[in-house]
Amino acid sequence: MKNLLHKLASIGAAPTIAAPELASEFHGQTLALLRRRFLWFSGLLSLFGLTSIAVALISWAFDIGIKRFVAPGMPVMLDKPMNFVLSLGVVGAATAIYCLCFWRVRRREISGDKLLRYTFLLVVVDGLIHVATYFVPGAPSMGLWGVLIVHLTACLFLPWTPVQAVIPLIPVLALWAALRMAVGDGELVWRLVWLPLGVLVGVPGVLVCALRHMQRVQTFENAFLMRRYRDVRRELVDARRIHESLFPRPISDGPFRLSYKYEPMQQIGGDFLFVHATPDHPHLLSVLVIDVTGHGIIAALTVNRVWGELTRIYAERPDIAPGEVLRLLNRYAHLTLAPHAIYMTALCARIDARAGALEYASGGHPPAFVLRTDGSREELHATSLVLGACGEPDFDAAQARVAFNPGDRLLAYTDGVIEALGLQGRLLGLKGFRSMLDKTPVDPEVGLCPPLVKALTGFRLGPAADDTLLVEVWREGDDAAIDSASTARAKKATA
Repeated sequence: MKNLLHKLASIGAAPTIAAPELASEFHGQTLALLRRRFLWFSGLLSLFGLTSIAVALISWAFDIGIKRFVAPGMPVMLDKPMNFVLSLGVVGAATAIYCLCFWRVRRREISGDKLLRYTFLLVVVDGLIHVATYFVPGAPSMGLWGVLIVHLTACLFLPWTPVQAVIPLIPVLALWAALRMAVGDGELVWRLVWLPLGVLVGVPGVLVCALRHMQRVQTFENAFLMRRYRDVRRELVDARRIHESLFPRPISDGPFRLSYKYEPMQQIGGDFLFVHATPDHPHLLSVLVIDVTGHGIIAALTVNRVWGELTRIYAERPDIAPGEVLRLLNRYAHLTLAPHAIYMTALCARIDARAGALEYASGGHPPAFVLRTDGSREELHATSLVLGACGEPDFDAAQARVAFNPGDRLLAYTDGVIEALGLQGRLLGLKGFRSMLDKTPVDPEVGLCPPLVKALTGFRLGPAADDTLLVEVWREGDDAAIDSASTARAKKATA
């Protein structure tokens, strides 16, 4: 019986949403509210009972005075002592239960299930007293009206669900039905006709509980989701700050210049730029542009893993060739990312200023551009498959090499650039991006990235529909700049 009562009481006690933390928090909030409201409810009932006893005793004393000193022959309460004693006993018993429950909950930490049973106990005891005394001849009782009043008051005070509001009525109405059929007035047929009407006493309270519970659940869910939204937003801001700290700083001195513009679709994304340059090899600069499939948190977490792998690779082999980097990245992606249906494209490039060359390997990445000082343009197409799509034996990086002289520029990007939607709902595409390059002059002060981003923003309709990364690398000066960098490194090492 106890387990059955617990199961019934738990029905509808928490929001029907697939979020364990929401249900758990709502349950805890409900228990705290139930305890506060129960203390008010039992306290008021105790006060009402004590007041009723005091009024009865005062009336009894007043009746004694009238009987003895004013009108000895007048019929007063003492003429029916059994009714008075019964009334006082009923009120006293109910008040004792109210006070006991108030005292136990006030002084002790009561578990949620036990506290809920206490709320049922108050209503059941009060209801049973009203019903039982109704069928005692001469006993003062309000019958089902008293049950309705106490039950409705409990429903107004206590945070019950509709099911919980029904539970204390079951034993009360069961006793009512039994006594109605056994000792009730009228013919058997009329007893059966009036019997179902007893159920109506619980309708107002159950309706109140249904409306209040739905409103409370809705209010709680809205507040919970708003709070969680603010928490997630704050966490994403922190995550973006940490994520973007992995990006390299722009390069503004030495033989190379580097600038880029990164715009994630959400707070964080899956596009990434990795740059490696060492003082031991000032004439070399390695640049990797990576695009992980997907967006948001999953893609950003993948980028963090890839950053760790690239850091390890270049720490062990600072002068590693682009084709070897691409092979190692494909092996890593195939073993650790592909089982989770995560892949990536990457452009790995290494610029050698002394040799005047750019070596590169591209795994499924959009074509990069080498912009010459004479105005010509060379496209660096993909040399291999998307990383992670095949195992190491079937992968060939197919490293290539092109000239890269002083003043030449490497422009690399992710597919968010060419997949930008225009005002008429059409994609920019590779052809449109080539046309945009032809129309966008290089700013001598800031390079090509800022004006190109401005043109792209003017073309695009609304916010970016994908992560967008533009990277520009160009050579500044000639071998004198390289020798200067080497001399500066030597002086720093000597110091």
